[in-house]
Amino acid sequence: VEKRLVSPAELAKAGKLLTADFIIRTSFENASYSKKIIFDKKANKFIPKEHVAFDFHYTVFDVKTAVQLKSKTLSIIMKNDEIINIRNANEELPEEKISGLLFHCLLEKAVASLSEDAKF
Repeated sequence: VEKRLVSPAELAKAGKLLTADFIIRTSFENASYSKKIIFDKKANKFIPKEHVAFDFHYTVFDVKTAVQLKSKTLSIIMKNDEIINIRNANEELPEEKISGLLFHCLLEKAVASLSEDAKF
């Protein structure tokens, strides 16, 4: 393409012939967030402890045969230490931005888990 060995019209024709081999359908279920205040004996103070999780369900279909190849639910969890690290690295952001960032990090974990789990 970069060397322009083929005309744009030929590329367009070839593009119409391309189709996906697989379709992945996903859903997010059972989202949960908890925040507890616990007493840290070492620090001799109360500290928050957070936990975020959801179930990430995916189903892979073969496009040509419409056969379901794999279906699975992965539990995606972000523990307190990960949440603290994200909060500390973004202290200047307002809470609603931190919440969005936490959700984005959870999605990244879901995609990484899917990439690792859905190998054929």
